[in-house]
Amino acid sequence: FQGFLITTCVGAFISMVSLVAFLCLHPEKYNLGLMLYEIISRIVLLIYPLILLISWAQQVPMSHEYDLLLQTFLNNEGMDEAHLHHSVAEYLKVKSVIYEEASWLERHRVASYVVLYVQFLQMVLAFNVHPRVAMLTSTVQKALYNMMHFFFVFAILFLMLAFMANFLLGGRIHIFGTFGNACSAQVRMLFGEFIYADGVEVLSGTALVMYWLYAISFMLIVFFTLLNFFLA
Repeated sequence: FQGFLITTCVGAFISMVSLVAFLCLHPEKYNLGLMLYEIISRIVLLIYPLILLISWAQQVPMSHEYDLLLQTFLNNEGMDEAHLHHSVAEYLKVKSVIYEEASWLERHRVASYVVLYVQFLQMVLAFNVHPRVAMLTSTVQKALYNMMHFFFVFAILFLMLAFMANFLLGGRIHIFGTFGNACSAQVRMLFGEFIYADGVEVLSGTALVMYWLYAISFMLIVFFTLLNFFLA
């Protein structure tokens, strides 16, 4: 594992230096924005493995921490209040170290996700090197202006319907209980997970009419119209 991290750092450093040299010597041959993104991605690949390598070397093995946690009670020399207080204090001390290590692992999991996503975007941008494999980036570039207007209209209608669902139905249907829950429920509805929400069966009268008016409006405006416009 350490060898892979060191190899990544060395490769990223060599690649970063070569990119900077090529950009300085032949700036007219390269797209400045793409080259800067490539350099940034190499810097990320250089810095993050170094941070991971250094911080990982400073961590105590979790197996050793669990042994210490177990020994705090197994090595207890008495059952009086002083010995029990000492055992509990040692237990909490080891537990705090384990908690910090678990937090360290979670932080690096998030950081690794960010690094992988940067490299994923780098791979997508690399498709531009050949015109026949640049279909994805060229399509996005041509449709970007229209997509911005589409997402603007989509966001307004989506949020307005979520507010209506929360305001009118939140007290009766739990998935619309908060504005955030209503947005989450609408995302699931958008992907066709459900249209008949849990709790609708107990509605009656005006509340039932309001729900179906909301559901039909969402399906017609957001799902059938806007989504199919986007696909078209």
